[in-house]
Amino acid sequence: MAAAGSSASSSRAPLPAAIEALAAQPLGQLAVLLDFDGVLSPIVEDPAAARPDPQSKAALATLAPSLALAACITGRAALQARDLLGLPEFTYSGLHGAELLLPGAEVPIVPEAFAADAQRVAALIAEAEAEPDGLADLAVEHKGPIVALHWRRSEDPARAEARARELGARAEAAGLRAGAGRAVLELRPGLKVTKGDGLRALLSGAPDAKTVLVAGDDVTDLDAFAAAAELRAEGRLTAAVRIAVSGPDAPPEVAAAADVVLADPAELGALLSALASRAPAGG
Repeated sequence: MAAAGSSASSSRAPLPAAIEALAAQPLGQLAVLLDFDGVLSPIVEDPAAARPDPQSKAALATLAPSLALAACITGRAALQARDLLGLPEFTYSGLHGAELLLPGAEVPIVPEAFAADAQRVAALIAEAEAEPDGLADLAVEHKGPIVALHWRRSEDPARAEARARELGARAEAAGLRAGAGRAVLELRPGLKVTKGDGLRALLSGAPDAKTVLVAGDDVTDLDAFAAAAELRAEGRLTAAVRIAVSGPDAPPEVAAAADVVLADPAELGALLSALASRAPAGG
């Protein structure tokens, strides 16, 4: 960074060193890929009540026209993520990389084999609801082919988590998949698709992107972190910065894999605002 008192330091907010180096490259070669829950929005008890950090949203609206790619890569359905974030100019990778929603599109692109298992996942949940234990006070979130079982608000979280993991084991025995996160377990179709696949798909549609900033908070984001590092090693990218947005129940392995660790979405908002200050006026 420029020395204190210089014109550069007086006009530019400071950035972590790794991001300062990335921001020194043309914004037109930068892809910004961000998770929603826990990254752009604080983790809340009711997933439907999640809202983006206002500072992050404003900064992204400023940045987006100057970037090679502005995208949200999330476990939520892509259409829901677009509604919540409220940035239609973004590209959205939903359901952990299984959906691709382009700007202006009315429906996302989904692999046929992934969508085909939706009925099997729904049948497993219906079967569980009819059993004596039911869903053990789990909050059920339907995300198209994926069903998320949340125990954050359960009266007996340990019992609810045990029931969720039991159903996850049942799903895997049936050839489906289960994935755990922060107080949630998802029942997923059998086709394995990860946020790493989502990141690669997003970048395949952004040939000008040479540098990447990717931010996440949960174990599913590790696949995106790994894909970014692989693309850098392959020479597709010249730089990749991985940001972990931490918190009291964030998995420690996410921070361990990151280049920059932030305390919460508000810190990410401040960082994005500093980065947006580098964007040319009017995009």
